[in-house]
Amino acid sequence: MNKISNYFKENYILLSILFVSAILRIYHVDFQSLWVDEINTIIQSTPHQSFKDTYLSLLNLDLQPPLYFYILKYLFRIFGYTTLVMRLFSAFLGIAGVYSIYLFGKELYNKKVGYYAALILCLNYYHIYFSQEGRPYAFLILFTTLSFYKLIHVIKQPSYKNAIQYGILAALILYGHPYGLFCLLAQYLILMYYFILFDNTQRLFFFKQGCVSVIVTFLLYIPALPLLSAASHVTSFWISLPEMNVFNSILKEFFGNSELILSIVYLMLILFFVKLFLEPEKDKNLTKPEENILINSYIILIPWIVIGIITPLIRSYLTVPMIIPRYLTILLPAVITIVAIGIYNIKHKIVQYSFLGLIVVFSLTDILIVKDFYNKRIKSDFRGISDYVIKHKKSDEPVVSRIGFHYSYFFNNCNQKIPVLWYPLDEYIPTLMTDPTKLRSFWFLDAQSVPIPMTKENQHFLDSIFYLESKKDLYDAVALHYVKKNKNFSTLSFPGNKIKAEELKINNDLSFQFNRNTSLSSDTLSLDTGNYRLLIGGESLPKLPVNNINAHFTILLNDKVIGGCFLNEKNSLSIQKIDFYVTKKKKYCIKLIFDNYISLKNQSRKAIINSVFIEKL
Repeated sequence: MNKISNYFKENYILLSILFVSAILRIYHVDFQSLWVDEINTIIQSTPHQSFKDTYLSLLNLDLQPPLYFYILKYLFRIFGYTTLVMRLFSAFLGIAGVYSIYLFGKELYNKKVGYYAALILCLNYYHIYFSQEGRPYAFLILFTTLSFYKLIHVIKQPSYKNAIQYGILAALILYGHPYGLFCLLAQYLILMYYFILFDNTQRLFFFKQGCVSVIVTFLLYIPALPLLSAASHVTSFWISLPEMNVFNSILKEFFGNSELILSIVYLMLILFFVKLFLEPEKDKNLTKPEENILINSYIILIPWIVIGIITPLIRSYLTVPMIIPRYLTILLPAVITIVAIGIYNIKHKIVQYSFLGLIVVFSLTDILIVKDFYNKRIKSDFRGISDYVIKHKKSDEPVVSRIGFHYSYFFNNCNQKIPVLWYPLDEYIPTLMTDPTKLRSFWFLDAQSVPIPMTKENQHFLDSIFYLESKKDLYDAVALHYVKKNKNFSTLSFPGNKIKAEELKINNDLSFQFNRNTSLSSDTLSLDTGNYRLLIGGESLPKLPVNNINAHFTILLNDKVIGGCFLNEKNSLSIQKIDFYVTKKKKYCIKLIFDNYISLKNQSRKAIINSVFIEKL
């Protein structure tokens, strides 16, 4: 009991940092929907398929090393095949990453630098984001940091035990991401530098332990070599060529594009180099890092950053673009450690702690208030769209999607196990043209803000057979419900020459925008006695209802009120339906009256009518 009590007393700062790290990484961990890459992860890690199938899936699709996915398979088998399990795994890797940077900072410089680095990473938006994502980036950060931590052990205390442990951790970097290879290159250059510094008596043993670590790394990584080879032969990719300010762009991403945090980061980076330049050159043994803390920090950290960014930058211009910030997460621990060293080297304690406090305040403000990270949707809402369709679709309505592979995860794991047809909309329409038995109402799903292209022929066919009954538009994901028209279905026309321009205007897509309380009358039409349904397609503006009320229309048939309806806002369009009965065969006119225009707090409630249909029931 005394040992535990003493441990808490000695390590209360570190434990407090880890506790905050756990809260920030576990809270609302499953709030965001899975997005494309995470859906790839959970499908490739399904516990129902063999390890060979998972490997082949990675080889054909992701070109990612398999270890992270294999671990997930086991976790799914033990705790259940859910997004929560996957996200919690990343969260725990993230918490371990905070602990690892403490160990690294302590070993590289001193205990205080370890605390500072752990605190900064604990509150780092970028690290929190990837600690809640089902991809191997938190895994990569953890083992990149631990491998450099063990590298220092190899330099300070050469032994076969340290060499083997370093070799294992170096292999784990490569299992995190192919970019781990750049870290490995930097580490081998660092080892080569120290090899040159050692005298002849030490050099042979240092070389032997270096060979041991290389052999261990190579042997452990043999299973993933085909994946690394396949990744190296990629000659075209979706990434665009990086600009020359790439390091500045990556730093912005690393610190959440927060100007307040970045200003301190740049200041501390400058302070680190100023302190380094002012360091007097002494006749010390550079093979003893403890006697040359600052210069040895430079020798470890700068090659880590320079090799980690220059190598992929050169390859981007010579072979194929390959730089995006999340691939370069290998650099984050190095940058944060330099910032921590910069803060530590502020001589006045009050100033030192005030800068550390500013990072804490700015980081929490950015995460909790500016970005509202735990309550605001920032990932394509595949889950929300899928839930909406599952709830509203009829049993005979097919579901179609350009990214059917990704939506299938949600539909295969619901109670009904709904198949998803994998077609772009412009390719699905021709299948309906050639097979009339398929002409029935359907749902089309998409995401990632990709335009839905349509040829004129396909658009004409779609409009003649179907009408857009509803549109659900969530964050970066959309569902369109196309309903087949019956034989008694017709479109109402509205003469545009009778409108008042200041109150009502015709948009380019021939929809009518109501800017004030006004009305719009249709051409006359002949109706027989019977039951009818009026279908009104439109939207209420703005997206967020003014005073919590959407645009309202009163509907008249020859000056007799037959009903009214509120339009939906833009993110959830749906056809409004009004049923009425005609008692006498004659000519009728439909009038739409927009009756609740208001201007409040610099926002005006307006409306758009896209289409009006009538069908006999």
